[in-house]
Parts: sequence; C-alpha cells; structure tokens
Amino acid sequence: MFLLSLILTESDFRNYQVSSVGAQGLMQIRPMTGQSLAGKIGVDWKGEQTLHQPGLNIRMGSFHLFELILEFKDVRKALVSYNLGETALKNRIRLNMPLPKSFLNKIMSNYHRLKERYST
Repeated sequence: MFLLSLILTESDFRNYQVSSVGAQGLMQIRPMTGQSLAGKIGVDWKGEQTLHQPGLNIRMGSFHLFELILEFKDVRKALVSYNLGETALKNRIRLNMPLPKSFLNKIMSNYHRLKERYST
C-alpha cells in the first residue's frame, strides 16, 4: 500500500505522465536518475522509453526510495528527497529548515484512503 500511495501521489497511476521537470512514468523518475538506477539494478536502459515500462519504473523507483531511506535513515526525509531531490533536502537540513509537509501529507492521505478501500 505504501508504494501504491507514492505512485498515486506522483502520477495518479498514469504511466505516460511527465512532470514539468521531466520526471516520467508511474513513479516520476527523471531520465538522468533513471539511467543511473538502471545501471545499478541491471536494467537495459533504452532511453526515456524505459521509464514508461511500468514494471521497470516501479523497480527503479522503489530501489531509489530504498537507497534514500538507507542514506537519510528516515522514511519521511527519504520521501521528501524523492520529491525534491537529494541536494535540495541536504540544503534544507544544513539550513535547519523544516521538512515540507504537503508531499508527505498527500502520501499519507492516499495511504489511508487505499488502506480503507482495499483492506479486508
């Protein structure tokens, strides 16, 4: 449910969604990040079209999120980093700025909505 809530927040399950900053696919991965992730997990990178293959996009996005959780040792910070970028989050931490809440709140709201709807 957690990954589904992230996908719902990022792309509303629209596989061909492209953000204003060029992030693509279900988990909204930027091409440069996707190419790097593909190399790490042994995915054959065929350019941006790779990001529109749902299974590969989810593999890359979930691996990236896992890397961020390990790096920041905090799921909330990892999610903010996933959304803003690692450098932006590190700058916020360095400047002692609070984590932005809107993205986290959307994910949690979607998580609870999905859990209520599909839990038995």
